[in-house]
Amino acid sequence: MTGSGWSVTAVGAAEFVDDPNEVIRYRERLDRWLPGARDRIVRITIEEITGSYYDRTHHP
Repeated sequence: MTGSGWSVTAVGAAEFVDDPNEVIRYRERLDRWLPGARDRIVRITIEEITGSYYDRTHHP
């Protein structure tokens, strides 16, 4: 853990990715953060995105 990271909110239309070739492509590119099965992949067409960066390693 680094003590820093992003909080991101994305707003848009979500849809399940059902095409087997696309599923393979996403699974090759995405890293898991937690153990366990991940049965579905969801694609979000982003209409709006906001975020904040937090860094707990630098205190004023």
